[in-house]
Amino acid sequence: LFISIHADAFESPQAQGSSVFTLSRSGATSEAAKWLADKENSADRVGGVDLAERDDQLATVLLDMVQNAALERSVQAAGAVLNNLSRLGATHKGRVQKAGFVVLKSPDIPSMLIETAFISNPDEEARLRNGAEQQRLAAAIMTGIKQYFHRYRVQSAGRPASADPDPDAAAAPDSGSGNG
Repeated sequence: LFISIHADAFESPQAQGSSVFTLSRSGATSEAAKWLADKENSADRVGGVDLAERDDQLATVLLDMVQNAALERSVQAAGAVLNNLSRLGATHKGRVQKAGFVVLKSPDIPSMLIETAFISNPDEEARLRNGAEQQRLAAAIMTGIKQYFHRYRVQSAGRPASADPDPDAAAAPDSGSGNG
């Protein structure tokens, strides 16, 4: 899982809230084509199959499968993180956003970009400078990541995630002692 953490900025000081982004499918297309070419040229393996020994159509299908799985896992992980960040305060958008950020363009690794708050908003900038708030943000992000991996292990083991105890209840970030 690749995670890039940032603070957002906007022209208006009223902009506020956390956001979590994953790669959009349209943003990944040209990078995926480049990745496929590089992999074929170096005869690397994708999903256990040597692409150098297969035709281009099969290689494209294998890449699509790997990329689709990574994108699906990215959205799952990002959703868990956003859910936990929303418990701390405002979110800029109520759902995971998609964009073509370069740092998210690895076609085979689940990835997300987290905008913790807007530094162009004086109140949010002050909170981001506060050590306790930084700890709360880190805890919320870590809790979301742990929830994602817990669910992923359950799903990979062939058990339905709904049969598993609610990981949100046990792993909610500490909201502090009212100082903040």
